[in-house]
Amino acid sequence: MSIQSVLVGTAKTEIPAGMRSTSQAMNRRDFLTSSALTAALAAAQSRGAPAPRGQAGTAASSRGGMHIDREKCVACGNCIAVCPMGAIYVDPAIKRSTINYDECVECSTCLRNMSIVCPVAAFSLEDVAWPRSVRREFSNPRNGHPSTGVTGRGTEEVKTNDVTNRIKVGEAGCVIEFGRPGVGARFRDIQKVTMALAQVHVQFEKENPLTFLIADQSTGILRPEVLNEKVMSAIAETKTRIERVPEVLDAVDRVSREIDTVLAVAVSTRCDEDGEEKVLSALLEEHGYSRKRAKTNLGLGRATNTGMKGDRA
Repeated sequence: MSIQSVLVGTAKTEIPAGMRSTSQAMNRRDFLTSSALTAALAAAQSRGAPAPRGQAGTAASSRGGMHIDREKCVACGNCIAVCPMGAIYVDPAIKRSTINYDECVECSTCLRNMSIVCPVAAFSLEDVAWPRSVRREFSNPRNGHPSTGVTGRGTEEVKTNDVTNRIKVGEAGCVIEFGRPGVGARFRDIQKVTMALAQVHVQFEKENPLTFLIADQSTGILRPEVLNEKVMSAIAETKTRIERVPEVLDAVDRVSREIDTVLAVAVSTRCDEDGEEKVLSALLEEHGYSRKRAKTNLGLGRATNTGMKGDRA
């Protein structure tokens, strides 16, 4: 039996122009030698420069794991366009590239691309302590989450349902993704959504790193020490009875107007033996939600129709 994912809606804030990708039609090396770089540098510079908390001797300087060696840095500005959060800028006071640690999500994108963007190899990485370490766990795709052992966002999601059997017949999985593309999210905004979800009595997925940060699943309140931390992306996974999906979507829709990030919502449920899904689709349309059948996952190599020998979905 397969599982279908339906993208039912997206709520978002306006993405600043400088955060939008300008290099979709070219590779990174071409971008760094193009006129598009000039515009990206100017936009990122204007975002990063105001009152940064970072390598200017403030308290935040000891918190960040990513560092730029000022003795090496030549202020070429190449690294500015690489940072997905716009957290790097050239400090006019010291004429060196500088990291705004409040905006930095410890994704290491700058470090991974150092051979391309930094002619003097000025970037280095150090360990970070809790709670800042959650930034790296949620934002660096090469880091595994201690809670689940899975890299990236730390969850295999319901796409592996034919093996994990998370979503059963009559149930629907509701997945809320925060921060993508290129905006990021703070846990204080994510908490607003988890609290709204708790009020409609969803079941939070156990094998999910965000669930491990929820101090009280009955209220959706997160651990207080992580609320000001920012990550590139996070996923809340829940499930409920199919008939309650509109209630969940309404709750997310209401709270989406109160958060300072972007989010996308997807609903997954099991298809019938013919690979069709009629119950959830009809319910969504009845409540005025437009839907797009985004994905159908089949079997993961297991036989899904025992009546056909050798058939694999």
